[in-house]
Amino acid sequence: MADAIRDLRQTVLSRRLDGNSNIKWTPKSAAVVRDYIESLSEKALIQASETKLFEPGVAPSNVANAHVLRAMNSTALSWQVQISNGSTDLMLDQISPTGWNLKNAAGNLPVLLAHDSSTLPVGQSSMPWLRSGTALMANVAFPEPGTSALSDQVRAMVAAGVLRGASVGFIPGQFQFSKDPARPLGIDFLSGHILTEWSLCAVPCNPSCLVDGPASGSKSASDAKIAARKREAQALVTEGRALVEAIPDPVPQTREQRLAEARRLRSAAYRT
Repeated sequence: MADAIRDLRQTVLSRRLDGNSNIKWTPKSAAVVRDYIESLSEKALIQASETKLFEPGVAPSNVANAHVLRAMNSTALSWQVQISNGSTDLMLDQISPTGWNLKNAAGNLPVLLAHDSSTLPVGQSSMPWLRSGTALMANVAFPEPGTSALSDQVRAMVAAGVLRGASVGFIPGQFQFSKDPARPLGIDFLSGHILTEWSLCAVPCNPSCLVDGPASGSKSASDAKIAARKREAQALVTEGRALVEAIPDPVPQTREQRLAEARRLRSAAYRT
């Protein structure tokens, strides 16, 4: 029996630490999680292990209220996305919207596909902002068409209304385990959670985090093509000017040479 309980603790610990790839646990925070699970009574441990995180009855109520996805039919290169909020997610966690540490976002905040940092980003994020104090918002800017086949595919899937989920990648700051019996092993992330990236994904951990639509004033793919053609034309004009400037000035003629040239032209005109 002791061995079974020990194995169960290890299973619960693995599920809690490895259950979602977006949380980058530090050794210190992982140790806190480990100590908490070690302290659970057998009854609480069994209850936590039997919780089916992705069961519809356990999922937060906002799943049912998520707006219906429709095709956008847009070639916009920039899209507005709700990337996090304070509602309970499918891991039974809650992330405080006002507790974000955005120190890394100002310099470089990549947008990945499904938290896969082994591949190039599919886009770059704007500086995130809080909307109404409850939702963390950001814009994803995709590169111009033809820059990346993967980015083009992701943008097309977003525009078609097929890919709409978003999920944050972060390093935990201050957190505590929930005391709500309906959220066994659920964590309340209180403050100091460092945003390292966010991802577009098929199944977001928080089902209410979705693409809102094209960002206001965003550039479309057709606009990008026109801009590229303008740059090419400007480059040709610049190259032409350089060629003209490279042509040497004609050698000055003497008076006798000019008179001879005039007689030649007059003679040729009479013959015609």
